[in-house]
Amino acid sequence: METAIKRRLMEEMGIDLQPEYLFKFIYHVELSNNLIEHELDHVYIGQFNGEPIINSVEVERWKYAEPAAVKKDMLQNPEAYTYWFSLILNRPELQNILNREIRAHATI
Repeated sequence: METAIKRRLMEEMGIDLQPEYLFKFIYHVELSNNLIEHELDHVYIGQFNGEPIINSVEVERWKYAEPAAVKKDMLQNPEAYTYWFSLILNRPELQNILNREIRAHATI
């Protein structure tokens, strides 16, 4: 799966990084338009310090934001985010990594 992630990140965003597996989860949600999502999602993380090169055929919109700003915006504009994204952003596994990063940058 890491090979596919690397390939797609490069094709879609011009991002070259080594993805690291974080966790997987299953969710089930009934959406307002009579659709049901029942998926197994795998979550990977990585670090990239360059400038993305966006493939406009693959990517309609993107933005970079600090996790705290995304969480705040998610509370103010929940309709702008998918159900699965909010699940990922609030998982303890991701929170632990984000907290470590914050502490590491605070000591520099």
